[in-house]
Amino acid sequence: MAWSELGSKEQRSVVERLAALGGTDADIPLLAGALRSSERYVRLGAVRALGRIGTVRAADLLQANLPDADPPIVAHSVVELMRLEDKRAVPVVQRMLTERGDDADDPVREGSLVAFLVRFADRSSTDLLAARLNDAAAKVRRLAPIGLGRIGSADARSALEVAAGDLGWWRGRWARKALRRLGG
Repeated sequence: MAWSELGSKEQRSVVERLAALGGTDADIPLLAGALRSSERYVRLGAVRALGRIGTVRAADLLQANLPDADPPIVAHSVVELMRLEDKRAVPVVQRMLTERGDDADDPVREGSLVAFLVRFADRSSTDLLAARLNDAAAKVRRLAPIGLGRIGSADARSALEVAAGDLGWWRGRWARKALRRLGG
């Protein structure tokens, strides 16, 4: 029986089994079809199953899935890519944050994307993280200084110093903490 002939319950059962037990590269075409399902839980199961497979092909499919419009799907895809330590997704994540700008309506996706950049922080992420030091979402405000502290460049330090002084005591506390870790 073909994937498209299965009902949503059967599709969900298949991807949940693969997510729980693990799959192989041979299951990737099936999971690619599952990512196109209209059923959110089928797509979430496919993302988890791809993370369990953990191969380069699975990571490529997760990375291609990042522009999905459904915030939980994006968040779970980013989490799986972080778990796989797939740094190749950094440019995709940076582009998504740049194109969307402030996404106050979507703190789940925003938080997971910023968390990804924090995990794999490099100088190319400095401006994106600095722009989120005063974000509406508390999780993002907490993560951005951590990433800037990990980068540790002069630009990152400068952004942290500005945030520590301009954001007030409460909102600037994470920037001050990152500066203390940098020895400043």
